[in-house]
Amino acid sequence: MEVKAIHCPNCGSNDVVMDSETSARCKNCNSKFSIEKNEPDKTVVVSNTIVVDDSCKSRVSLLNLAAKDVTDETQFLRRSLIELSINGNVPSDIYEADFEPVKTETDCFLVIKANVDVSYNASVGYDRKVTEQVYDRAAKKYKTETKTVTDWTPYSGRATYDKTGEAVLRTSAEDELQHIFDFKAVEEGAQLVPFEESSLTQQPETPTSDDYAYAKNEAAIGAKEACKRDMPGDHVRDFSASTVCNVYETAVISANDRILNFNYKGETSQIRGFAGIDKVRQISVPSDNKNVWTHVKSKQKPFEIAAMALYAFTIFLSFLMLILGSWPFVPMGTKVGVLLPFTLIGIAYFVFFVLYRRKLVKDYSAAMQKAKIEALEKILCDKKLEPLSFEEKNDLVATNSTERSVKSVSAPNKAIFVLFGLATLISLIFMFF
Repeated sequence: MEVKAIHCPNCGSNDVVMDSETSARCKNCNSKFSIEKNEPDKTVVVSNTIVVDDSCKSRVSLLNLAAKDVTDETQFLRRSLIELSINGNVPSDIYEADFEPVKTETDCFLVIKANVDVSYNASVGYDRKVTEQVYDRAAKKYKTETKTVTDWTPYSGRATYDKTGEAVLRTSAEDELQHIFDFKAVEEGAQLVPFEESSLTQQPETPTSDDYAYAKNEAAIGAKEACKRDMPGDHVRDFSASTVCNVYETAVISANDRILNFNYKGETSQIRGFAGIDKVRQISVPSDNKNVWTHVKSKQKPFEIAAMALYAFTIFLSFLMLILGSWPFVPMGTKVGVLLPFTLIGIAYFVFFVLYRRKLVKDYSAAMQKAKIEALEKILCDKKLEPLSFEEKNDLVATNSTERSVKSVSAPNKAIFVLFGLATLISLIFMFF
């Protein structure tokens, strides 16, 4: 029998111990891996070294897991419809959209856990207060000033972090990076069971070397970020680091992904949600900001015209007073008496303009939220879904997130801002010119 020492597939060390007849553990990097043998008599243990003939292989165990479903398609549909009322950007007539039946796809992810050794170099800065005497030319004397000075010093070393890395093996989601971010909630909150014990029927994918490389890179990035955050001092610059990932656990996790597609006025939108957690995520939904802007602009159009006319007249009057002010018979008091009332009126009108605009947005937001809740109750009834509970309805009314989502609309447009600023500035200057 030809024998040879078995090395850890992760770090290459031969300092391994047998946990059982078919599994081993590396004492150097703590990786666990299995020993697959064709014939029992061809594997022996000599001291702390495993020897095995060429027909056997060793690798880190790959677990096949599945996220246990906690919501079905009906529950996901109901939760998605409610979510559309919570989102303030969504139009009030969203429930008139053409909703497709909920479909389920089984997504597949590679997840690795690794001890990441980080070797880093950086410059760390420590702030200190410095008091010095500075000569004030205007006052013709010295005065004391305190300023902050940063002392930089080189800093290097090594650190180890326990990190997780993920890679997408199968999904229909377009943004895979965001999909991985959403999947982290499944890792943290879903109940994971062996794939064979789950209700999933689509078999998991087999990871490739590229998938492993991607997942290890994600773990390395996380370790570098953690290392940089842990740097001492008040500031960090010129940070660089190299990493070595010692993978000690790998798993392929399958998870059902619920998908609700709907068409709103020719625009296709989508809501997704992993069945392993009671949460939905809006991939793409229509926005109502344009409609809010159109509504507010139409209601306030006469006030905009009046404001622009007032500020334009104030600017004209200011220049007129400048010209007349050069005559001896026009005293300073006359200019102030003419310009000051228009300036104060302009300031008061601007305040009224802003407050009235905000009131329009608030009233429209409340009306839109009320219409959405009524439409939500109707569609839940039409689709024979569980109606809104008293608590759910109160939460939706209290949220009124539409008002918060369109705050940017409540600000006056740039033309009003510019004219108001010019009119106020010019009139104040020319009053005392």
